[in-house]
Amino acid sequence: MEERTALVTNVLDYAGPPAVAALQAAGFKVMAHDPPFMVPKSREDYDQDHPGVTAMAAQAPEVIIRDAVERVSRLDVLVSNDTYPAIHAPIETAELSDLAATLE
Repeated sequence: MEERTALVTNVLDYAGPPAVAALQAAGFKVMAHDPPFMVPKSREDYDQDHPGVTAMAAQAPEVIIRDAVERVSRLDVLVSNDTYPAIHAPIETAELSDLAATLE
């Protein structure tokens, strides 16, 4: 049976830690993205603390996917862990620019 693989974005925050734990418990090899992983020491520390998980330096979405697929051949699961702060406002006062920033 071929190894199942997953990619978790923004792995250090919000749903990232429990997603990694659940995926590993289910037998997945996990590729991990987070901005601090641009620093080699940060990747090394994360990999050491999370055996079976590979921290990735890439930050641009297309590069993250390309690098992950190059390392594991295919992705079975993608956990898109959006860490952009949720902005709550009454519809009458909500700013359209806040919605645009959230979607971008």
